[in-house]
Amino acid sequence: MQTVVVYGNSPTTTATIAALMHLDDGLVVTVPDDSNGALFNDLVALGGMGHNTLAKATPKVVAEADLLVFTDTLPADADADDANALTAANIKMVREALNGAMANGFTGTLLVATTRDELLTYFAQRFSGVASDHVLGVGTAAHSLFTANRIAQELNVPVHNVAVDVVGTATDYQVLWSRAAVSTVPLLSMVQNDAAKVSAEIIQTVNRELQQFAAGIGAAVTADVVARIAAVLLSTQTDIVPLTLIDGTGAGLTVVARPAVVGRQHVQVLPRVAGAQAEEEALKEITDRVLAAIHDIEHQSNGSK
Repeated sequence: MQTVVVYGNSPTTTATIAALMHLDDGLVVTVPDDSNGALFNDLVALGGMGHNTLAKATPKVVAEADLLVFTDTLPADADADDANALTAANIKMVREALNGAMANGFTGTLLVATTRDELLTYFAQRFSGVASDHVLGVGTAAHSLFTANRIAQELNVPVHNVAVDVVGTATDYQVLWSRAAVSTVPLLSMVQNDAAKVSAEIIQTVNRELQQFAAGIGAAVTADVVARIAAVLLSTQTDIVPLTLIDGTGAGLTVVARPAVVGRQHVQVLPRVAGAQAEEEALKEITDRVLAAIHDIEHQSNGSK
């Protein structure tokens, strides 16, 4: 049986553990030894109802785990709405967890499902030294699922016929409308073809609703996405999902969500297919903002030493 260790201390942590326990993959879901006792006992009881089991993760269990999942850990001495304090608490959690895991010989995959997962994906790889194709964040997976479903509803077609990518980050993203398609037909050509009877308003409508969806993403959505990714990641199957990935080095470094082939405990970045000029410019600006945030954190960390 494959083992997953879930780190964090937040509603997303609880929801993620429960979602993983409901998978039909025979997982052993574990939490660190210092996890909340009352919460742990309740989730153990859930396992007794015929779901995947839950156990405490000893150092040996962590070392041999297939997947480590990182969720938010709420700062104890700061406002829970303080984004900087939350990021700092998450970085501290990830650093400490990976220091222990790597010291004990961990060789599995890292999945980051925290707020600002693009930042934590970068630091998780930096702290661990794990190959970048074994470090991923949830990115815009939920955004892409939502967008595809809304297009399918608007056009009254099966959602599996819709291909659309949302790239960037969970809070700073770009829909690649120029590459969206229904079956093999580009969505924009359907909009421009009067005979197709597809209104141009579909793009404005879905964009507006996507903004509302993204603003409301919380524990339930994040947990659902983690379970979907984990189910594929730990299987022999593959899927294409927009995930936060580290690509390139130096001046060519990018840490944003983009389509990737997921499965067999790693991810493979797909070759870039450029979108429209405006979309590419927007993605470049998003990428630059992510790198600037990373550099700010590294500068602050170096200055505090």
